[in-house]
Amino acid sequence: MKNTIYLGFITLSLLMTVSCENNALEEEIPEGFVCTTDVSYTNDIDPLLTQKCAPCHIGGGQFPDLTTYASVSQNAELIKTVTQNGTMPKNGFLTQDQIDLIACWVDNGALNN
Repeated sequence: MKNTIYLGFITLSLLMTVSCENNALEEEIPEGFVCTTDVSYTNDIDPLLTQKCAPCHIGGGQFPDLTTYASVSQNAELIKTVTQNGTMPKNGFLTQDQIDLIACWVDNGALNN
């Protein structure tokens, strides 16, 4: 009886060890955009919004007005959501890297940097 318990314990231990090792080997580092805190409103986000979004979202046009940092930062979560789900921009498209760049900027606090 003791041998059966020990054999069961050893088998279970080996299975857990192999399982852990296999999971570690299967994890892959995703390729593509890497979010950093270096995303700049002035250098990255403003030019992107000006090119892709401002033609429709300028002073008095469609909500939200994206011509000032104040308005952009107040609507940062909305901008992130509509770019990630693909509903904006309507008259163009954003690359996945551009969508990720906006999300990274928002996730880092939508700073005016």
